[in-house]
Amino acid sequence: MKSKRFKKLTPIVFSCIVAFFTLENSHGQTLDSMETIQHLEKFYNQDNFPINEWRDRMLTPSPVETRIAMNNEVKKFIDFINPILLNNDFKKEEITENIKKYFRENDFFDFDTEETEYILEVIDEILSPYNLDAFNIYNNAYSLSNDR
Repeated sequence: MKSKRFKKLTPIVFSCIVAFFTLENSHGQTLDSMETIQHLEKFYNQDNFPINEWRDRMLTPSPVETRIAMNNEVKKFIDFINPILLNNDFKKEEITENIKKYFRENDFFDFDTEETEYILEVIDEILSPYNLDAFNIYNNAYSLSNDR
């Protein structure tokens, strides 16, 4: 038989556990490690550029080979960002600088403007739970005012 004291503490203990797992870490992350892994796996395993979405954008879909290459760019980005997002020691500014460096070193010059923007939209969706703006980071990576 459970004690009354245990019953009274259970909601408090539960609240503390929930609060612990939803506290923001040093870079504003609000997903725990498992949620981060699941979030990244979703983008890693799905077709991020399905034909019907191209049509919804009133764009002519790129050829299959190009869409495969676009998905591979997303996977490459996920492989890069995964350990960074799982490392609670990184601050938001450090993550941003790492992503800028990634964009500088891994350009999207093989893609046209619409394809690059589409890739950045997917990357922006990946980064949104961490309050990071892929478009802003990308533009800052290539701005003339930044040292390269």
